[in-house]
Amino acid sequence: EDGTPYGMFCCLSPEPNRTLNDRDLSVMSSFVTLVARQVRHEREGLTEAERDRADIEAILRDEPFDAAYQPIVRLWDHRIVGYEALIRFRSGFGHVTEDVFRKAIHVGLGLELELRAARLAIESAPDREGLDYLSFNASPELICDDRFETVLENVVYNKETREVDYSNTTITQNTRASYPIHYIDNIKLPC
Repeated sequence: EDGTPYGMFCCLSPEPNRTLNDRDLSVMSSFVTLVARQVRHEREGLTEAERDRADIEAILRDEPFDAAYQPIVRLWDHRIVGYEALIRFRSGFGHVTEDVFRKAIHVGLGLELELRAARLAIESAPDREGLDYLSFNASPELICDDRFETVLENVVYNKETREVDYSNTTITQNTRASYPIHYIDNIKLPC
């Protein structure tokens, strides 16, 4: 449509076919138009995917989001027993949280963004003393990823529900996060 060459579309035969007419040429022209539209659509899609990937990589680099904590209140005594962590992008960023996560999944960076959000939720959580739990959304892929277990180092959790018991101090007095060395940028080996 814009004159960009995509390649050549032709039918070749070792024998000339003198019965080809305008109708045959019209059918070939229709096929060319369909193929050109499909190629253009795929090229535009690739460009859009490249833009989306660049956007998500910038988000991972700059981390323009914070964790907001919604209290979870036990109804019978009105005591705050935990918090639900929610990821919110800073004002002026102009992105809806769900859209960013959807885009990250689409470009193959969903797990990385979710891991960053989980790490932020845990590391910046309100004082955990006296709280029963901290909750945040996690996909099955995140829960099964070996990097997620490092986020939850030194905590006791229910193996079936994967619910973390932050009030249990049998392992340690504080929760720490550590990561396998190969996930850390710019490392020098041996350490």
